[in-house]
Amino acid sequence: MFPSLYKYTFRFKVAYKEIRDFILKMSNYSLFFFSFIGFMFVIYDIGYDHADFVSKNIIYVYTSLVYILFCSLFANLVLTISSKRSFFSIILDMILLSYLLFSILSNSFIPESFNHDSDVVQLLNEKIFIYITFTILFIIEFSLKTLGMLKRNVNPALLFIFSFAFIIVIGSFLLMLPNSTTDGISLIDAIFTSTSAVCVTGLIVVDTATTFTMLGKTIIMGLIQVGGLGIMTFTSFLGIMFQSNSSSSFSNQMMLKDIIIEEKLGEIFNAISKIILITFLIEFVGALIIFASIAHLGCMDLKNKIYFSIFHSISAFCNAGFSTFTDGLYESTVRYNYNLHLIIAFLVICGGLGFPILFNYYRYFKHFLKNKIRQTLTGDRYRHLPLVINVNTRIVLFTTIILLAFGTIFIFITEYNNTLSELSLKGKVVSAFFASVTPRTAGFNTINMGLLLNSTSLIIIFLMWIGASPGSTGGGIKTTTFAISIFNAINVSRGKNRIELFNREIPELSIRRAYSIMFMSILIIGLSTFLISVFDSKIDIFKVVFECFSAFSTVGLSLGITPELSTQSKTVIIFLMYIGRVGTITLLIAMVNRVKILSYRYPIENIYIN
Repeated sequence: MFPSLYKYTFRFKVAYKEIRDFILKMSNYSLFFFSFIGFMFVIYDIGYDHADFVSKNIIYVYTSLVYILFCSLFANLVLTISSKRSFFSIILDMILLSYLLFSILSNSFIPESFNHDSDVVQLLNEKIFIYITFTILFIIEFSLKTLGMLKRNVNPALLFIFSFAFIIVIGSFLLMLPNSTTDGISLIDAIFTSTSAVCVTGLIVVDTATTFTMLGKTIIMGLIQVGGLGIMTFTSFLGIMFQSNSSSSFSNQMMLKDIIIEEKLGEIFNAISKIILITFLIEFVGALIIFASIAHLGCMDLKNKIYFSIFHSISAFCNAGFSTFTDGLYESTVRYNYNLHLIIAFLVICGGLGFPILFNYYRYFKHFLKNKIRQTLTGDRYRHLPLVINVNTRIVLFTTIILLAFGTIFIFITEYNNTLSELSLKGKVVSAFFASVTPRTAGFNTINMGLLLNSTSLIIIFLMWIGASPGSTGGGIKTTTFAISIFNAINVSRGKNRIELFNREIPELSIRRAYSIMFMSILIIGLSTFLISVFDSKIDIFKVVFECFSAFSTVGLSLGITPELSTQSKTVIIFLMYIGRVGTITLLIAMVNRVKILSYRYPIENIYIN
C-alpha cells in the first residue's frame, strides 16, 4: 500500500512541476509579448494623429491587453512567490496587479455614477497612466530578457557596443514619429540627433527648440538619460530586481563587473543600485536648484520652467549639452544668469568625475560621520580605515582641479578683451570657468563660440580631448589616461622604470592601455578629419578639426558647421560620436579575438626609438 502511495505522490509532484513550469513559461512569454504589443500601441497612439473611431478601437485594445496582462502577472506572481524572490519585486508586482485590477473593475463593475464622481477613478483612467503601465511592464520584461542574455557566453564588449546601437536605432525611429517634430525630419538627421543624445554629445543638425515638439524633446531627454548611464546599467538593475531568483548568477556578475567598474563581485547589484539612486538624487536636487534660479523669469510659465529645470539637470549631469533654447545658455534670457551657469557647471563636474569617485567619497564621509558620532556618544577613539580615498580618486581629483584651473585662467586671459569684454568682472570669471568646465564633454556654451580666438579654440580642443574621468557619463581619453601618460614621460626622462604615485605602483597594463587609447584617439580623429575635408572641402579645416575632437570626446561644442555638413560628413560624425562613447579599446576587444596566456617568451631585443 505504502509503495503505491509513494509512487502516486511522486507522479503527482512530477506532473505538478511540469504543469507549473509550463504555465510559468507561458505567462512569461505572454507578459513579454503582450507588454510589447501594448508598448507599440502606446507609441502609435502618442506618435500619430488618428480619427476618433481609431482612438475608440485603441481603447478596446488597451482594455483587452490589461485583462491578459493581469492574468499573466497574477499567474506569475502566484507560481513564483514561494521561490527565492526579492521582497521588493513581489511588492512591485502586487502594486502593478492592484492597478490593473482597479482599471478592470472601474471599467466593468463599478457603477457609472461612482465612475464620474470619483476623482481617483478618473485620474487612474487617464491615458497617461495606461501609457506608463505598458511602458513600465515592457521595460521590466525587456530587462529580464536582457539579463537572460548575460547568462550566455556572450562577449561583454560586443554586448555593450550593440546595446548602444540598439538604443540609437530605437531613438531614431521615435524621433521620426509625426508628433515628435513640428514639420518632419530626415532619416539622417534623426539618426544624428539620436546618436548625439544616446552618446551624450550635444551636437545638433537641427534646432532642438523649434524642430521638436514636447514629445520629441522628452524622447531626447530619455535617450540622454539612458545613454548617460548605459542601457546595460538600467536593464541589469531592473532585471536583477524583478527576477524570480533574488541572487544574480556568477556569469551576470562577471559580465557587469567591467561595465560598471566594480572590483568586488558581491557588490555588483549594490553598485548598480547606488548608480541609479545617486543619479536620480543629484538630478532631482539639480532640477530644484535650477528652478529656483529661473523662478523670476517672466518669459516662461510654470510648466515650462519645471520642464526646463528637469531637462537641463539631466542634460548637465549626463554631460550631454542639449538645451531647449535655440542658442543654448547663450540665449538672452539666461545669458547673464550666473547662478544658473554655476549650477549647470557643478552638475557637469559631478557627472564628469565618475561614479567610482562619487562612491569613494561617499564611503569616506560615511566612515568619517560614523566615527564622529561614535566619539561623541561613547568617547571611543577614532578608527582609521587605510586608504579610504584610493589612488584612482586622487589622480582624477587632482587632474580635474588642475585642468579646470588652467582652463579658467587661460580663457580668462585670452578672451578678456574679446568674447568676455562686455561682461562684468564676476561675469568674466564665471564665464571663463564655465567655458573651462564644458569642454570636459558637456557642450553647453555661454559665450559666442564663433568669435573665439584661435588660441582659445586650441586650448578647448586640448580640454575636449582629455575629457572626463573613467566610469563617468563623459567622453574623451579620460583624465587618468592623460595623467598616467604624463607621469610615465617624466619617469622615462628621469630613467625610472616604473610609476609610483601616493605610495602605490601603477601596473604596466594600465600604462599600455593609456598609450593605446591616446594613439587610437588621434588615429580615429585624424581619419575622420581627412574624410570630412574630402566630403566638404569648402569648410575651413580648423573648424573640421574642432568638430571631430568635439564628436569623438562626446562634447557637443561646435564652431557652427554642424548643420552645414553633407550627408557623408554627418555619417562620419555619427560613427565618431559612437566610437567615442563606447570607447576605442572596447571596440577593439569586441572585434579582435583575445589571445590566450602565452606559455613561452622570446629573447628580448632593443628597438631604437627617438
